[in-house]
Amino acid sequence: MDNNTQNTVVRQLLSLLPFQVNQRCVFDHYAKKLTVAKSMALFIVALLSKWPSYGAIETNLRANKSLQNALDLPEISGSQLCRKLNEIPTEFFLQTFLKLVAEENLHTATHVGLSKKIGKLGIIDSTSVKIPYSIQDWARLSSIDSSVKMHLRLHVASPGTVYPDHMSPTTRNYDDRGVAIDMVTDSDVTYVMDRGYVKYKTMDQWVNDGIRFVMRINNNHILNILDEQELPEEGPILRDATIRLGVSNPMKCALRLVEFVDDKGRTYRIVTTRYDLSAGEIAEIYRNRWLIELHFKWMKQHLRLVKMFSYKPQAVWNQLFMALIGYLLVLKIKREEKLTRTPWKILEATVVYIARSWKTFLAEVRRKPTRKSKGRQIKAGGSPPPISLESRIGWIKLNNPKPSKRKPRSKK
Repeated sequence: MDNNTQNTVVRQLLSLLPFQVNQRCVFDHYAKKLTVAKSMALFIVALLSKWPSYGAIETNLRANKSLQNALDLPEISGSQLCRKLNEIPTEFFLQTFLKLVAEENLHTATHVGLSKKIGKLGIIDSTSVKIPYSIQDWARLSSIDSSVKMHLRLHVASPGTVYPDHMSPTTRNYDDRGVAIDMVTDSDVTYVMDRGYVKYKTMDQWVNDGIRFVMRINNNHILNILDEQELPEEGPILRDATIRLGVSNPMKCALRLVEFVDDKGRTYRIVTTRYDLSAGEIAEIYRNRWLIELHFKWMKQHLRLVKMFSYKPQAVWNQLFMALIGYLLVLKIKREEKLTRTPWKILEATVVYIARSWKTFLAEVRRKPTRKSKGRQIKAGGSPPPISLESRIGWIKLNNPKPSKRKPRSKK
């Protein structure tokens, strides 16, 4: 990473992108100022900076001289930005995403996965993103619902290294099982899926191809028990058996069934091709499926996946990929600068320091907590200090009653 301390944060972010912002392509034949590369760079910076609209991007560009110089773009109108986002081929964002994924894959090639025995995981799931019903009809699912889906594969290279490595955007009515075929490809990864991905024919094909997977099934699936293992009398594991799913049109291949109960008393039925692990390790693999739920929540909260810049199909697909690119850039900063802060804290500092120097930004994200005191401690039997609340009008002081010194009456 460039260690020039005079660089601003925005310049450093642009240097991390796997393309040159001043390059031109065949789609820039008629573009005088706003090329595809400059547009992509500007939108990614806007996403990381949480600029909420085209107007906000226009205003912040005029106010940020460093960004103007880095892009060679003194100003641009919001209407031009709107047209450009709808015109940029999604393939450009896809290629940028895949290049950043390739960098992460290279740096995690020696990682052993969740553990040396379990190996690496590929967690697959989807999340919905709302589209205003009254604006666009291409994403309407019913008379009241309009939305799209982000189908994501999350790569678990180690317990502390998790990142997205595959994404397919679709309308919400597209079947998850159809997308999973393109996501389940490697035999050295264990794929973790929920109940929406069960399809007997596809699962037979995965077994024949040597694909490893851990998948939850519903209670209404009929089980043909082929063999059953003895279990200890106590513990979370309820069943460990070899089964074949279905009756009228059953699976041709056998699977391993593991049933377990979590700490809240909920029962899970898991089928898998991993016979080399204990039932407890299979349960542990499925518990890690929660990582992708946390990832969706993180992206929706911090990378504008609740409100889109534009609601035309290509613009929506582009913004979904931009969010993933933004997340990978934050991970790249964390990795290359060897930061211990969480991605959220790094992104939070990026928003605040976007126009300031890179040296100042690094000083902030490397800053250690200065407070060593645990705060004022209340002695045993003492009364807490009075509470003071400041309002817009005056002062309110709440007097806490002192504890009574009377001894409780003894019961006869």
